[in-house]
Amino acid sequence: MATAWALAELGRTDTVLIERERTCGAHSSGRNAGMIRTAVEDPAIAVLARESRAILEKCSTDPDFPPIPFHRHGSFLLGATDRIPAEVREAGDHRFISMADAAHRVALLDGLEEAPVLWTPGDGIVETHAYLEQLLARCRRAGVRVVSGTVAKRACVEEGRVQGVELDDGRLVCRNLVVAAGGWCAEWGARSGLPIRLEPRRRHIVCTEDLPGLCSDGWPWVWDLDSGFYFRPESCGLLWSPCDERPDHPGLPVRDPDCAEWLAEKIADVVPRAGRLRVVRTWAGHRTFAPDSRFVLGADPRAEGWFWAAGLGGHGVTVAPAVGRRVAGDIVNAASPEPEFAFRAGLIPEDRGDHRSEVTPERSTTRRTG
Repeated sequence: MATAWALAELGRTDTVLIERERTCGAHSSGRNAGMIRTAVEDPAIAVLARESRAILEKCSTDPDFPPIPFHRHGSFLLGATDRIPAEVREAGDHRFISMADAAHRVALLDGLEEAPVLWTPGDGIVETHAYLEQLLARCRRAGVRVVSGTVAKRACVEEGRVQGVELDDGRLVCRNLVVAAGGWCAEWGARSGLPIRLEPRRRHIVCTEDLPGLCSDGWPWVWDLDSGFYFRPESCGLLWSPCDERPDHPGLPVRDPDCAEWLAEKIADVVPRAGRLRVVRTWAGHRTFAPDSRFVLGADPRAEGWFWAAGLGGHGVTVAPAVGRRVAGDIVNAASPEPEFAFRAGLIPEDRGDHRSEVTPERSTTRRTG
């Protein structure tokens, strides 16, 4: 959706958004934690994160569209000293505070061993479904044709150029195609003759009640980079993730019934008070990665008119607007994505068996006609 919106803003009103499901964002986009994080390990991703957060801030209060609840309560990163580069920390609204100061804001951190905590006051939590609804509304108002409940089976590539897309009810002629199919990107590329190394990985979410006497409302979200878990306020109390990364097939991920136990093991020594929290519900979602964990944005040199917006590795909600602008700019020759995200040799499988062509069909693709 972000690329379709960006194309429309650049004057390309002949854009069509294809979604297999009845509603957009039914999979990875709609099953994530909604945390806006700008202090990340990769400086190139940090640039997109800061730019996108600024766009989100403007969109969240735009009176011409449905509001986007963006709770700017900030973020705490534990273990960030050696993991977040100085150039990232110095470029944004980040600063180190003491663990004691952090515990004044997040009582669950009380009693933890003293260590620097990276505080980013402009981060927060966005209500993802409201965000997706506004993006969709912006697309429609700009003239984007949204087609839901339609399967895009494969791209039609002839003589090294995109000529159209085969749908379950016919063929759509187009000259430019943006593949933004999340975990299905590898499958979709393989069926269209352009295999790519992109892997969906499963991650779990565990929702718990608050501890008696604690109210997490208004807390910053907290991510322990060393131990590998995060938590944030949620309507039921707290939302947690053990930050698991297990390779998976695209589709609706199967929830592991032991995910709450993994979380309990990870947090036992860090926040022992949390061991008494009652689990309310759990679910799983997907994040999709390239082998080098960097995004894949822009043109694929193997087929003229083919563009990727893929491999966002869980950063999608944070970076979507900037990613859309980069890919749209590449299509209209206005600007190219950062070189770190360009198509690279390591994305091509060594043989045709390196992709998962046996898995269920793709979900969504975004492309423009003409």
